[in-house]
Amino acid sequence: MRHNRPSFCLFPSRRAPSPAFGAAFLVALALGPVSHARTEKRETPPGSLWAAWRIARTYNPQFREARARLAASRTRHPSALAGLLPRLSLDANQAYTNGQSAGPQFYGNNLLTVEQSENISQSYWTVTLSQPIFNWDAIQKLASANARVAAAAATYDATRMKLMRTLVSRYLAVGVAQAQLAATRKTEAAFALEARQAWDRHQSGLRGIIGYEEARSAQASAEAQVITARHALHQAQAALAELTGPAFPPEIPSRAGRLPMIPLPPKSTRAWIREAREANPAVLAARLQARSARALVSAARGGYLPSIRLELSHTRQLTGGTYGYAVPGEVDFPSPAANTAQQNFLLLNLHWNFYAGGGTEARVDRADDEARLARAQSERAFLKAQATIVENLGAFHADVARVRAYEESARAARRAVVATEAGVKAGLRSEFDLVNARLSLLSAETNLPAVHAQLIKDALRLEAAAGLLTPVALSRLSRLFDRLPQRPEPRSLPHPATHSRLPSPGDPS
Repeated sequence: MRHNRPSFCLFPSRRAPSPAFGAAFLVALALGPVSHARTEKRETPPGSLWAAWRIARTYNPQFREARARLAASRTRHPSALAGLLPRLSLDANQAYTNGQSAGPQFYGNNLLTVEQSENISQSYWTVTLSQPIFNWDAIQKLASANARVAAAAATYDATRMKLMRTLVSRYLAVGVAQAQLAATRKTEAAFALEARQAWDRHQSGLRGIIGYEEARSAQASAEAQVITARHALHQAQAALAELTGPAFPPEIPSRAGRLPMIPLPPKSTRAWIREAREANPAVLAARLQARSARALVSAARGGYLPSIRLELSHTRQLTGGTYGYAVPGEVDFPSPAANTAQQNFLLLNLHWNFYAGGGTEARVDRADDEARLARAQSERAFLKAQATIVENLGAFHADVARVRAYEESARAARRAVVATEAGVKAGLRSEFDLVNARLSLLSAETNLPAVHAQLIKDALRLEAAAGLLTPVALSRLSRLFDRLPQRPEPRSLPHPATHSRLPSPGDPS
């Protein structure tokens, strides 16, 4: 069944750049279908999301376990099918007999001692062909096995989607931590420059020492925030390494997106719920488990029905050796014990178990209980997917509004910083106002990538709940990230270490 992918409308803008996370995911969903084999062959950057996925699906033990469970479950089908296929068997035997006996026997009217001996070899083999003609239990067990194999495949898809979501979430966490660390370093450098300028104005007699103290205090606070942001980045990298291992590069290329977006949800809530009913792997797995349980109920009831089988066999026997018979004074003759025999056998068997001591009824009752449980679990899985759809649709719309709000807040904060800097130079604003403006800009710049990341995570949960999250979609998202320009490092501001020699307020120098 072909699913319609969500489409979004993106409007290019010349305004200030916004982080790539939300726009990247939305554009990736709007791209056309790409073959999975082609995504494997393309060149993969070492720090890209697709490279992380290729490593995680091999490194992650939970995913390897799911793959092994799927491989093991596939053996259910041939095992159940064997109960309906013909069986061909061969039995071969080789026997040797060497014996002697002597004892009184009547020979005519006289009781004489009779001696007998034998030295015989026998070879015989039997070929048997057995074919079930009607076996309701085996038929329904095959249907149950097919449903269980399909359920295992759906469970594997659900595990794969969960790993994708976890991987993207941790990958984005590293990107968010990098963006927040870059913004904090930029603010620290700006506070250091502001402290230098405030000290120069104080030395020139234009301002008092209060402005310089405010700038130095803000610089010290920013230095502490840099340490905290660096620690958060290390934690995010460690969390990502739990999925990818040490082989994946810890430094993810920091990107700066220039694609402001206005998402337009293409489906109604009812359409998303319909997608979840038809394609959600957890719902499919629960539904297939319920189908398997119903088939086992029918198989248990097959104990009341007859079974018919046809059996054909061919037996061949070869005998060789000697046989001796002697009566003293009367007869003494050895004879060859050579014989060849063969037999063809045809059997049509009808087996009808009228009463099994209540065992059949007990098996039916147990299968009924398990079928009711599986049906309840199937309904619960769908209700959970439906609640996830409704929750994430609302969260997605809220995230879009939050992204717009924070983008506007960041633009306003940048304008406020520029205006306040001009006011401080003109003597109309104080250094305290500039510190507050920079803190507002830092808050907007650190919250904006986190909001973009949350937008992606909610969209991923929505896609996973609808059963539309595949490796192809992940490859599109990765390629879109790779195409975005890297985030430029702030070079216009001097490094904070260059301002470490500024005197403190109590420094006599």
